[in-house]
Amino acid sequence: MRQNSSNPIPIDFRFLGEGGIIDLIRPNRVSSPELVLYHDGTIRMGRRIEQQNQSYVPFSDPLLEKIHLSRRIAINSPCPSFDELFQSVISFLETFIDFSSSRDAFGTGLYGLSTWFNHRTPVAPYFSIFGPPGSGKTKLAKCLNLICRRALLLSDLNPTSLRSIPMRLRPTLIMDEVDLTGELVRLLRCGTTREQYTYHAGKAIDLFSPKIIISHGPLTDAALAHRVVQIQMAPTSRIMPSLTPHDIEFFETFWCRKSTGTF
Repeated sequence: MRQNSSNPIPIDFRFLGEGGIIDLIRPNRVSSPELVLYHDGTIRMGRRIEQQNQSYVPFSDPLLEKIHLSRRIAINSPCPSFDELFQSVISFLETFIDFSSSRDAFGTGLYGLSTWFNHRTPVAPYFSIFGPPGSGKTKLAKCLNLICRRALLLSDLNPTSLRSIPMRLRPTLIMDEVDLTGELVRLLRCGTTREQYTYHAGKAIDLFSPKIIISHGPLTDAALAHRVVQIQMAPTSRIMPSLTPHDIEFFETFWCRKSTGTF
């Protein structure tokens, strides 16, 4: 039975068919999230969206205030092709990070863009960044916080806090300097597969979402490492520039194209 538009549906993402989508956006850095509707080559934004005799409002959760969301929308021109967008990501990363190889930069950029398609995949991509202090791990985490979909940068994450995160939002968890205890590793293994739950305190808990694991050493758990792309960072003598608001402007945009609905 179709719900009346006077009873709005709280959502964070929805396909409408024929390339149409509703997603979350944050028009400025201090505002609450709003909805953006992309459909038939047009866009609408607001706290309430009316479409197909139904009313939608943003899903409410305090964690959304900490999740990185796009602030603007680009549709068609000057929206780049995927190849152009990917090259822009690589150029951005190599400007601020001294990777050990171009292959690592390529893999990092590809991972960041892959998180935007996780709603259509049965497996959540995981990425591991390890290296000694001063190797640029945390700075790379800040760069990925701009590139990944719904990025959530956290430090000192433990099993209890991981279980409490509302995974309905499917954030890309960026776990900086995490202590990979045996319990946390087991939970991370559960979070790679859609509709695979863990059980705790009388509740079935969904942990499925993309995750970036930042640590001093490589992953030692074979089962987890098998599901993760890993890169190693090394200290550099190069003086790399700092991130500025101007540098991140490009990655504050939600890209739309008629052919795919997003990107």
